[in-house]
Amino acid sequence: MEKHYTCRSGELDLVMRDNQQTVFVEVKYRIGTSCGLPEEAVNRKKLYRLNNAILSYISKKGIDDFRIDVVAIVENFSQGKVLVRHHKAVEDYLVQY
Repeated sequence: MEKHYTCRSGELDLVMRDNQQTVFVEVKYRIGTSCGLPEEAVNRKKLYRLNNAILSYISKKGIDDFRIDVVAIVENFSQGKVLVRHHKAVEDYLVQY
């Protein structure tokens, strides 16, 4: 596992393993939803930077089996609750060779 991998192309929050597959995890956190859902912050600009960082990482490490997940965390202090959503395999939106 790696945390906060950075390169000239961008940053990766987490690089994990799921069996033999490498998983790039983008984590978004919000207190409440008044500014929108955390997933909404993964916009085109963010996807472009994420895509470039992933391409850099996989070329350096020789990875050919990977996926991209998004973990969205919403904390509600008044209710004492934390909501976590895990969106698996969102690479259809991202990496193109």
